[in-house]
Formats: sequence, C-alpha cells, structure tokens
Amino acid sequence: ASVISDSYHGLFPDGFQGPVFNSLAVCDLDIMRPELKDLCHRGDITIPDVFEHAIKEFPNVAFASVASKFEEVQLNFFNEAAMSMGKPANTSLIGFYPRVRNTLDRQNRYPNFVSCLVPLRHHSFHTCSAFFDRPVGAGYTSLADWERQFVADTPHSRLRSVCLDGKNETAVTLCDKSVGLKEFVRPN
Repeated sequence: ASVISDSYHGLFPDGFQGPVFNSLAVCDLDIMRPELKDLCHRGDITIPDVFEHAIKEFPNVAFASVASKFEEVQLNFFNEAAMSMGKPANTSLIGFYPRVRNTLDRQNRYPNFVSCLVPLRHHSFHTCSAFFDRPVGAGYTSLADWERQFVADTPHSRLRSVCLDGKNETAVTLCDKSVGLKEFVRPN
C-alpha cells in the first residue's frame, strides 16, 4: 500500500489546530490512538502529529509527500489562521519553508517515508502540467515518473527523496541534506 500527500503539510500557527480538533469532536474517535487522544484533549495535536503517527504505526505502508517549498495556498491558510487568532499575518514564503523542512525532518526519521519538494508555487500537482512535464532530477523525468516509481509495488525497490531549488538539486540554502538526499527502500 502507498499513501501520497499532495501539497499539504498541515502547518498552522502554534495553538491553532488543537481547538479545531476539539471543535470537530474527533479526540475520542476510535481511530485516534491513546497517545493522540492525550495530545488532542490537551489541545496540542496537529495534522503533522497525526500523519507522523500513521507513518510510524504502519511501517509496511509507503508514505510520500509531494509539495512545493513555496506554496502560496498553504501560506495563505497559515496567515488567515494567524489573523483569526489575533496574531499578525506576516509569515512570508521564505519564512514558511523552515516550517515545511522541520515537518519533513520529523517524517524523514522513518524508513517508509520519502518526499519530493519542488521550487514551484503550485497547490496540488496532479492537475497541472508541471506534474507531467517538469523534470525533478535524480534520474526522474517528471513528478509523474517519480510517483509511478513510488507506487510500484516492488518490495525493496529504491527511490530517492528529491528537493530542487530551481538551479541545483541540493543547494544548501533551500534544500537541506536531511530532506533532499534520503534514500527510501520500499517496505515488504
């Protein structure tokens, strides 16, 4: 089995997501594991917590994130959430990327996770031409090619995380080695 997150890191200002989870009354659902329920009831749960927990709980499932490093839709959601909390909405595209990187660093600790970050501003790649015709480097002809290799159900097949900066595959300023150089081996 494979799970692909397309253009969504679930990043919001600190303190925003817990009340949303509580208002939706999801804390006591059977699908929530005890450690997530505790986080949820304390108001500290986040979407990255839930996604990371799924990656950890299902080591034989392959998980991937395909996203832009500078995606304006997620940034707008982040800033709108900040304003709803009475905070300034001044997080920039450059300021948002470290949050993306920190989330991917957490998920990259697991061998069944891999990511593809590209220097576009798209939200949701599966409906745009860049998915089919933009080379992503590392031997992949396009995002579609990278995903085809990811979902191919071949045990122990290898796939590399990809992080592009627009000029080089792993520029230090935009692609940390922990994000862009991970090799993924498909679980059995």
